[in-house]
Amino acid sequence: MENTSLTFLNTTNAPSLSQQAAKRVRGHVTKANFAKRRQRMARPVEKPEKDSTITDPFFYKGVLKKRPQRQDDSHVASQCQLCTTSLSSNAWLESHHDSHYADMAHRRQALLLLACIHRPRNISEAAWVNLIVSESALVEATMAIGTRLWSPRPSWQRRAGTHQSKALNFTIQRIGSKRPQTEAMLAAVSTMAFAERLANDDLAWNVHIDGLAQMIRERHSQGMSLPWWLHDIIILDSINHVFNFPRIYHRKIINAIDDAGNSLILQAAELSEHLIAFRKLIDTSNKHLNPEYVDQEIEAPFAKLLDKTRNLRRISDNKAVHATAQTVEIILCLSWPWKNAPSLNILADELKETLLQLPIRGCSYMDFTSCQHLIGAIVAKQSTSTQAWFVNKLTNAAKAMRSRGWHQPFEVLEEGFRSDVRLTEWLQILRNSSLEWLN
Repeated sequence: MENTSLTFLNTTNAPSLSQQAAKRVRGHVTKANFAKRRQRMARPVEKPEKDSTITDPFFYKGVLKKRPQRQDDSHVASQCQLCTTSLSSNAWLESHHDSHYADMAHRRQALLLLACIHRPRNISEAAWVNLIVSESALVEATMAIGTRLWSPRPSWQRRAGTHQSKALNFTIQRIGSKRPQTEAMLAAVSTMAFAERLANDDLAWNVHIDGLAQMIRERHSQGMSLPWWLHDIIILDSINHVFNFPRIYHRKIINAIDDAGNSLILQAAELSEHLIAFRKLIDTSNKHLNPEYVDQEIEAPFAKLLDKTRNLRRISDNKAVHATAQTVEIILCLSWPWKNAPSLNILADELKETLLQLPIRGCSYMDFTSCQHLIGAIVAKQSTSTQAWFVNKLTNAAKAMRSRGWHQPFEVLEEGFRSDVRLTEWLQILRNSSLEWLN
C-alpha cells in the first residue's frame, strides 16, 4: 500500500474563525496536500535493495545518497527529543548556563542549526535564541531540518517528517487564530521554505513562499515593519537568486516588501536583476566578434552596474548590503575583464571581513548553501587563511553529514546550481585545484 502523508485541518472551534481566515487555512492545507501528491506521482518507482538500511522512499527526497551506517544512533535520537522538549519550554532560558545542558546543547547544535545556541556572542544572537524558543512552530521547523540531515536512516527521516508536520500544523493554527502575527512565525515559515530548498522540492518551496509573502503583506497592513534578520537574509539571498538557487528570495517576496517600501531590499533586488541581465549579455557577446558591438552592448552596461554596486555600499552601513555589493563586484570581475580592476584576493579579504561583522552567525546549512562563501572560495588566493575560512564555511556541514552516513552531501549544491553553466564551471575549477573537500 502506498505510503501517503496528508495535512488535516482540526475543525475544533471552527465557527470562531472568520470567513477570510478559514479560507486562508483551507487554501494553505490544499496547496500543501496537492504539492505532496504531485511529488509522489512524479517520483519514479524504485525496487528496494536487500540492504536493511535503505531509506523509506516517501521521506527520502532522493537528493542525497547514503552509505551504510557504521554505528547505532538511538542514543542521539533520545537526546534530540530531550533537546526539543527543553527548547519548547521557557525553563530553557533560565537553565542554559548549566554545564550539563550546555554540553548537551553543544553536541546537538547541528540539529538546532545555530552555533550560538548555548553561548550567544552578542545581543543580536541572544535575541535570535529567544526568538527560536518563543514559538513551537519554529522549534519544530528547525528540528525538521536538523533531524532530516542528521542521518539518512529511515528512522531519522520519519522523525524529520513528524517535526515538519507539527511545524505546519502549528502554523495553520496560528493563521486560524485571532492572535497577531509574530516574528517567530515569519521565521518558522522561512525555515520551512529553506528545508524544501535543501530538498530541492520546488512545489513545496513555492507553497511556503506564497505563505511568507502573504504574511509580510498582512504585517504591513497592520503597521508592522520587516524584522531586521529577515531583511538581511533576503538581501544576502539576492546573490543566490542570481544563480537560480534562492533559499527564501522570490519575486513575490520582493513585491510584498515593495508595498512596505523597504528601499535597501528593493535596491539589492534591482542590483541582482541587473546582474542577471548583464550575465545574459555576456553570453550573447560570445557569439559576436565585432568590437563595436562589445563597446556598445557590454562596456556601457558594465560601467553602469559597477557604479550602482559601489554607490549602494556608500549609502548604507548595513553589513548584509555591503556583502551583497562586494559579491556583485567580484562576479563582475570574473565575468568581464576591465582595466584597473582590483585584486580578486583583496576583494575576497574584504568580503570575509564584512561577513564576519554580520549581526548573527548563520547556521552551518545556510553557510553551506551561501553563494557568497562559494564565490569567496573561488577567488581567494590558494593556501591562504582567507581561502581556508571560506572553505570551512562551505564544508563544515558537509563533513558532519559525511561522518553520519551521507555519501554525497555536495549533491545539494550540484543539483541546485546545475542550471547555471558558468557557476558549474567555477565549481569544476575548485575540483581541479586539488581541494579535497569537494571530492
